[in-house]
Amino acid sequence: MTNNASDVVVGKPKATGGVYSGATTATLPTGPNTTLNVSLTGLGYISEDGLTMTKGGDMQTIRAWGGEPVKIVKATDDCTFSWTFIETSDEVLIEIFGDPQVSTTLDVTTVLVNGKQVGPRAWVFEILDGDFEIRVVVPNGELTGEVSVSFVDGQPVSWPATITCLPDSAGNKAYIYKEKPSA
Repeated sequence: MTNNASDVVVGKPKATGGVYSGATTATLPTGPNTTLNVSLTGLGYISEDGLTMTKGGDMQTIRAWGGEPVKIVKATDDCTFSWTFIETSDEVLIEIFGDPQVSTTLDVTTVLVNGKQVGPRAWVFEILDGDFEIRVVVPNGELTGEVSVSFVDGQPVSWPATITCLPDSAGNKAYIYKEKPSA
């Protein structure tokens, strides 16, 4: 393989949005630039730290009598995505706390903060660098981890999110589609 500068991509979101969510039953895109299903909700700005994917797990070494390694097996296999919302919209609050815990009457939104689990959602992340498009699709991702929010003068109220990807019916946790512009 030779070096190719046109394969260097920055992780900038599309101007129309970078993070979308919906029900796990939503029709999800199967390519980098197909039209998104209208049932997927755009969730606004995320922080300049962008989107982080973490893929990995624990390996287990099986040893024979006497301690010699004879086989290595994958014990766990995790895939997570994390980012921080910097908009405090009803849509973001619903993703963080769950739909039943967020209600709006006139101009007042009430969030019930409790121990109820939000449940799995489908997620789509849109990345565009010039004409180079990348789309990450998580058919079944559940909010996990701690949400630590600071209310600080001069800084946006930020809502950190981490999802753990659960396997879909094909056993896949995420799909990454890319389209490099033709030269």
